[in-house]
Amino acid sequence: MKQYNNLIMSNMSYILVFYFHSILCQTCFPKFTILEQYLKRNNNIIFIIIDIDKSKEIVEELDITSIPLVQIYKNGKLKEECYGAEICLEIIKKKIDNCLLEN
Repeated sequence: MKQYNNLIMSNMSYILVFYFHSILCQTCFPKFTILEQYLKRNNNIIFIIIDIDKSKEIVEELDITSIPLVQIYKNGKLKEECYGAEICLEIIKKKIDNCLLEN
């Protein structure tokens, strides 16, 4: 959990997009590949992938009960979250655009 918090606080000038998934989740991988392709094109965004099976402490601390999960941080604060079926490129783009426009 300390690494998670340090990552957020040490990258406040970027938008951080955390993608929580599991190798066992059949719906996670297709969503991941689409997001990854889009997010890699923007230098203001850092895309972080977290496998919940290898990050039990973070999962418990954040009370993650559904995957896939996308969390979007700006200036060290959680701005947006999307779960499961909500995660599609258009929705994520809109949420990121809102963060980019926000002061």
